Amino acid sequence: MEKSTAIVCPDIGTHLAGAKKVQQELARPGVLERFFPENDPAIASLRSVFAGLYSFDKSDAEATINRALSDPSKYVLKPQREGGGNNLYDSEMVKMIEESKGTTKLEAYILMERLFPPTAPSVMLRESEIYSTEAALAEFGAFGGLVITDDKIVMNQYLGFILRTKFSGINDGGVVAGNAYLDAVL
Repeated sequence: MEKSTAIVCPDIGTHLAGAKKVQQELARPGVLERFFPENDPAIASLRSVFAGLYSFDKSDAEATINRALSDPSKYVLKPQREGGGNNLYDSEMVKMIEESKGTTKLEAYILMERLFPPTAPSVMLRESEIYSTEAALAEFGAFGGLVITDDKIVMNQYLGFILRTKFSGINDGGVVAGNAYLDAVL
């Protein structure tokens, strides 16, 4: 497919760049440095916003399991999938790890430090009626467009955003699953 003249969206390299395993590898010491000039300040800037990402590959599995089980509330177990509802937290994560010890099953996952964004009072509406006034948190996502032909970037630009809000006590916040709401910046 990559050798055809069909438009591939995204190309394999761009698709893989968003994969959790690739993000995990980029977070390893010395890997990000391969893509920047020596001592480039961008490296430290990028690393400052990385969450901890830990591998269950054979050489790392024992340390990662110990890390997860030492304080499960600090971590989330993420499969190499998208779409929400697939992450495991707290007792579900511990159960999966305990049941998978001694197998290769955990190699399909990464362990990530949980992010704990600030919460704020919120009024959520459903069908023009107040649905809840619980504490909530927001997730802001930016959309971009990237067009590459051969090795030339034709377009790389910001195209908009999405803002979702979810109750602070909910782990997975999918809009379609009914656990989050589309929001607006006021």
